[in-house]
This record gives sequence, structure tokens and C-alpha cells, in this order.
Amino acid sequence: MGEGLIVHNIGITQFTGDAIGNIILPDGSNHAALRVKIFRQTAYTIFVAGIPLSTTEVKSTTYEWYTNESKFPVFGISYLEINVNGNITTDKKVDYNTETPTDVKDEPKQVVSGFELLQNYPNPFNPSTKISWQTSVGSHQTLKIYNILGTEVATLVDEYKPAGSYEVNFDASKLSSGVYLYRLQSGGNIITKKMTLIK
Repeated sequence: MGEGLIVHNIGITQFTGDAIGNIILPDGSNHAALRVKIFRQTAYTIFVAGIPLSTTEVKSTTYEWYTNESKFPVFGISYLEINVNGNITTDKKVDYNTETPTDVKDEPKQVVSGFELLQNYPNPFNPSTKISWQTSVGSHQTLKIYNILGTEVATLVDEYKPAGSYEVNFDASKLSSGVYLYRLQSGGNIITKKMTLIK
């Protein structure tokens, strides 16, 4: 990282089984279920020469419902809040697991409501990384990159795309080391994730 540039990270994760009841899945079936609340909070501050330059705080609350018939959550709702120097963006994501896996190596097949932005890979990266997402409906979509101060540094996608899965390569060879945010917008839905460039 750059000379005199220091990033301080803190974070907590809490799991709580907070409710027991019944859940009705999209196929109409009714199941007894345990609801688990997962709260995650991370904050990182960038210091240059000992002076705090920027602070980003990410809070996420996820509710997952588990039944006796599946080792994976059958339903989940996630609420995300990102605060970058006082500028707050929020997002909501709903997932259904429509499979009942029988082997521990199986991955749950999910039907995504709206769209999903995946974590970039590799991360951290130098100088390029891949960003993937999927949409269940066609819409005009934008995928933009911001630095930690909230300044846009790149636009990777700005066009109409039909439903499907997509992947783009982000070349950061002209950018300096640090934490960046990538933001996907589809209609009124917005998802933001962070990534780290280390040179």
C-alpha cells in the first residue's frame, strides 16, 4: 500500500435463534421453522500520515429460516446499510432455497428475487479482478466503481441487459492501492460491495 497509508478494520458477527413458527414456501408447502438472526458490522478507517481520511461502516442484518427437511436455510431476507463518510445507501435481498440437498457437498440451488451481485474474485487483487452478477428480469443496468471517498472512478456497464448471468473484468492498473466500492443498479434496486486493491 502507499507510504503512510494505513487501514484500520474492526468487525463483529452475532448469531441468534430468535423465533420458532411456520413458514409457507413458494410451492405452497407449510413447514415448522426456526428463524436465525445474523448481524454483521464492519468499519474501516483510512489514515494518511496519522490523519483519518475516510471512514466506511457496513451493517447487515440477515434473517434465515431453517426446517428439519433441509440443512440449508429455506428462506432468507438480508438488509444492508453502507455509510461512507455520512452518505448512506441501503439494499434488501430475498432468497429462496428450492432444493433439499442430500449430500454435504451439495450447494443449494436458489431462485433470486430481483438480482444478485457476487463478491469480486480475486479479492484482494492486483491489478485486475472479475465482477459477476445475475438478474431474473431484463432492465437497464449500471455497474460503477467508487473510491473510498465516494468519487466515481469507472463505469463498467451502462446498458439494457436481459435476464441472465454476467461477468466483467475490472482493470485497476491506473488506480492506487486502497479500498474501492462497486455498485450495481437495476431499476430501483441497488447493491454495493467493497474490494481491495493492493499493489
